[in-house]
Amino acid sequence: SQAAVPEAIVTAKDQQTNFTRETKTNSVGSYSLPGLPPGTYTITVSAPGFQSYTQTGIAVTPNTIRRVDVTLTVGTVTENVTVVATAAALQTDRAEIRSDVTGNTLTNVPVPIGRNYQMLMPTIPGVSEAQNGNSFAANPTRSVNFSVNGTPTNINNFSIDGTNSRGVIDATFTYVPALEAVQEVSVITNSFDAEQGLAGGAAISLQIKSGSNVVHGSLFGFHTDQHLKAYQWAADRSQPKPKYIYNQYGATLGGPIKQDRLFYFLSYEGTHYSENVTQNVQVPTPAMKAGDLSASPTPIYDPSTGAPDGTGRTPFPNNIIPRDRIDPGIQAILNLGGWAPNTPGSGAFGLARNYVTSAPNYQWRRQYDAKLNYNPSSKLSTYVRFGFVDHNANTDGIFGPLGGLPISRANTGSGFVQGHLFQGTISVTYVPNPNLVIDASYGYFREDFNDVPPRGDENLGWTVMKVPGLQSNRKTELGWPLILIDGFSQLGAANNFEPHGYRDPTYDYSANLSWNRNTHNFRFGFNLNRQHINESQPQGNLAYIASQGGFQFSPGATQLNGGPPGNDFNTFAAFLLGLPSNAGKLRLFPDDIQTRMKAYSMYARDRWQIMPKLTFNYGVRWELFPFPRRVGRGLEVYDFDTNVMLLCGLGPNPIDCGINKGKGGLAPRAGLAYRISDSMVIRAGYGMTWDPINLSSFQRLNYPDLVQISLNRPNGFSWATTLRQGFPEIVQPDLKSGILPVASNLSIITIDNNNLVRGYIQSWNLTAEKRFGDWVGSAGYVATRTTDQLHQLDANWSPIGTGTAGQVLNRKFGRTAATRFLGTLGTSKYDSLQTRLDHRFSGGYQLILGYTWAHGRGYSAETSGAVPGPAATVTVGLPGYYKLNYGDLSRDVRHNFQATGIVELPFGKDKPWVQSGLPARIAGGWQINSLFSAYTGTPFTAIADNSTLNSSASTQRADCFSGTTHKRGNIYQWYDRSDFRVPAAGRFGTCGANTLRGPGLVNLDMGLDRKWRFGEQSELKFRVESFNVANTPHHSNPNNNINSGGFMEALGIRNTGRDGLDERTFRVGLKLSW
Repeated sequence: SQAAVPEAIVTAKDQQTNFTRETKTNSVGSYSLPGLPPGTYTITVSAPGFQSYTQTGIAVTPNTIRRVDVTLTVGTVTENVTVVATAAALQTDRAEIRSDVTGNTLTNVPVPIGRNYQMLMPTIPGVSEAQNGNSFAANPTRSVNFSVNGTPTNINNFSIDGTNSRGVIDATFTYVPALEAVQEVSVITNSFDAEQGLAGGAAISLQIKSGSNVVHGSLFGFHTDQHLKAYQWAADRSQPKPKYIYNQYGATLGGPIKQDRLFYFLSYEGTHYSENVTQNVQVPTPAMKAGDLSASPTPIYDPSTGAPDGTGRTPFPNNIIPRDRIDPGIQAILNLGGWAPNTPGSGAFGLARNYVTSAPNYQWRRQYDAKLNYNPSSKLSTYVRFGFVDHNANTDGIFGPLGGLPISRANTGSGFVQGHLFQGTISVTYVPNPNLVIDASYGYFREDFNDVPPRGDENLGWTVMKVPGLQSNRKTELGWPLILIDGFSQLGAANNFEPHGYRDPTYDYSANLSWNRNTHNFRFGFNLNRQHINESQPQGNLAYIASQGGFQFSPGATQLNGGPPGNDFNTFAAFLLGLPSNAGKLRLFPDDIQTRMKAYSMYARDRWQIMPKLTFNYGVRWELFPFPRRVGRGLEVYDFDTNVMLLCGLGPNPIDCGINKGKGGLAPRAGLAYRISDSMVIRAGYGMTWDPINLSSFQRLNYPDLVQISLNRPNGFSWATTLRQGFPEIVQPDLKSGILPVASNLSIITIDNNNLVRGYIQSWNLTAEKRFGDWVGSAGYVATRTTDQLHQLDANWSPIGTGTAGQVLNRKFGRTAATRFLGTLGTSKYDSLQTRLDHRFSGGYQLILGYTWAHGRGYSAETSGAVPGPAATVTVGLPGYYKLNYGDLSRDVRHNFQATGIVELPFGKDKPWVQSGLPARIAGGWQINSLFSAYTGTPFTAIADNSTLNSSASTQRADCFSGTTHKRGNIYQWYDRSDFRVPAAGRFGTCGANTLRGPGLVNLDMGLDRKWRFGEQSELKFRVESFNVANTPHHSNPNNNINSGGFMEALGIRNTGRDGLDERTFRVGLKLSW
């Protein structure tokens, strides 16, 4: 009979710690044990008149419902039926899209250099290729970012043992535990349960290992060096391989302090990376530095002739700039030497990649994790976890004393950095009765560091270049100015965000209650997340604004209005003459920026077992994001009617300046799961979530705390200033009145109540899942709509052809600087077919296959708050032309195939073949592991110099001349250059947003293990792994600027999350486990 058995006693017992929970079946024979700590359990069911039933090996993981259906057999209680859970589990009671990265996968699959578990996230359907981001200072554990189902990369939520671990500024998952410390990773990517909050793309829950009743531990070491890897793709193979050393080593230990009650787990990992990096960039020839630009195919026009709009100019005779016309500050740089070609170049002018250099950089990292579990009774379980990272690094500029880009494949910063990360959790679960569970947790995360750029104790903008306005002895304004030369590798400062220091803590408080009543499981919860910013970072909100001074040189200053298009020689001529198209200088008042943000959320959810085969999940989540504040006052809001900045909370201004939008609200969630049979389930789910982005991260560096002078050329053929004019003096504002006039040249960011929204993400799926023996396969339609995604828009735009004179706020107030605000362009769309075939480890092998066909369209890069357009350099900021930003998302990968495999060779003891004797000892214990990835290319847009557009807040597009572009697929000319033209003046180019596609990627990583077992518990494993087995270079999208001599050359290396390490690399490792 299949009749329900009420009042049966159900006991769950952790096989490692003996922690036990008990409940009873209800009137319809169902039971629920919510809130069980993760682990592997034995389930026992007993009832009078029936044989006792026991099932072992039941894995309980975070964010998972594990269904264990039991059929009791008539008999006496003293009789027992025992089974071992071997069948692959289906997801039978929740409708979200979820995946687990198991401990077996983490331990065996070849995780790339750095051994960051996040590198396995792209093996999950719907997850984009991983990419590195940020400097060694801001991202010391080398976390990667990825888009999930087309949503912004910075709205994924990441927790460790229930505590948020995202960086405050850009939501990077800054704290990455050592791989040996990770037990399992649970990833939810669509149709979230109401319990999941502050996540728009993925909710990723990581579980740190815990101790048990048996002492377990490990000692490990992994090594690679230049002798174990191939040359970089662009390296000089006639020279010895540059130095490369990457060592990771450490230990883990876990066990009981008191049997069945108190347990500990400890982990340490050290990382030492040191490399002499080879880089290829574009530099001017000696003739060019002497003013001889005769190699230009078009004239170099003298900007001192003709009219201010560039008409009527006459060329320099023979395209040679007289020596006495070269700016003395530029000549002082040229006199320092060390900035000249040393290898043949490529491209239309033979300039591209004509300089190769190699120099050392390093990073040290020491990482500690500790966890203490205490289970005083079956009703109470607790744990405390603490993690700590100590790190330092040093990276020089590519041109040595002249600075330039960091000589690193991984670090976007330069100079020396020292810092720490702290991350911890306190959690308590209490069970007053079998139908009521209460849990609460407190989490803390903090990021501290300071970094100083090279030559950060010298004021080189004044002592060498003698630029007026750069006289300063403030420590945040020392070093080289930032010198951007379109088409060439930059000089001076490596970026516009150094020096800087962070002291950013995050506090997380959560409480939840679960209540079983008949066929309903109700769950209610509350969360408070507090994010604090305490930073000394004088970073400009435009690429050319830097605390040391910044200059951008473009070709327009030496072109003829109506004449031939500009090129690299025109740009370099503007540099020699000291005529930047844009220039910026800033100063920080006070030395530390301090903001405070809170996010509140509450939810209620019911999981209703409508019938034995049908489960309905429904609930609602309420999320509130109050307007952020600074310490001592609120943020600031620009008044577009009076050209003043209102300081919230000072003078007559309320603390939120009347900003009453963008605060979030209710978000419904619902899902159905129907079990067609024991081996098949159909699921459908829908969820809505609010964009959790922290608004204060966009305004933290803003006037009046940060005074940013922005100087811009009045038209596309002019210049912003000269190096002899320099910058005006920066004066500290007086904040007392709460109302500050805004000078015409001050760049600002504001929140406009008329345009502010808080975007939201809707996600839904329809999925079928089927078990075939030891295999589980699934296929589903998965979609998202990112509605009202935030963008940075510029209110001070100008119509085409009007330049600075036509800027909206210039005509109104004489204001010429950028005035950015947060607004929206519309909805991004993502639709996909996601399939997965999974054979978890059994029978000596594991194989997981995933394929995604997807199409994502939208107005921005997959980063909430990004500059509008498919990438930050492809911006259409004119309201009447916003629709030109719409196109394929920048990480729109149409086809994505992933495969991971673990295969034990069938030789040796307990294997099918060669089971005994010396042959068994030789042939036994071998294992092959693999990770295979194949992606199609990502989209990009062909652009042109802005001189023909002559419009503020927008970037010009190239003309796609023939109407149909022809892809050659050759890295030296990816698309036929003859299909493109520089557009005529007075309009946007005809090339659409992201209509072109770059190179795809195919990659195979493999590993070979040899294991030796000592008794039942101890094992020694020797491992050799090879990454990019075929040594195939994975090229990035080509140079997309038609004015550049390297247009359509795809010679760079793709960002794949491996810190630039693309060539074939072997890693050897040894691990002792017990």
